[in-house]
Amino acid sequence: YPNSVTEEIEVMSHYADIAVDGDSGAFVVNEHGHLVGLLIAVAKESTSFNTAYITPFDAIQAHIKEMTNGGFLSFD
Repeated sequence: YPNSVTEEIEVMSHYADIAVDGDSGAFVVNEHGHLVGLLIAVAKESTSFNTAYITPFDAIQAHIKEMTNGGFLSFD
């Protein structure tokens, strides 16, 4: 969408693969098993950090609500 702003979280590690190619679109859960986001991209370079970009689930819910005039996403 023109002039839209998105919200992503950048997660970086020098030592471990946070995610691998092909993981885009995967759900991200916290240590309690709660859905917290959606993995949207992975960047790995041998000379830099391993990086993953995550869209927070709250931002996804807000966008769904806006686009559907009050709707929401449920996994129940």
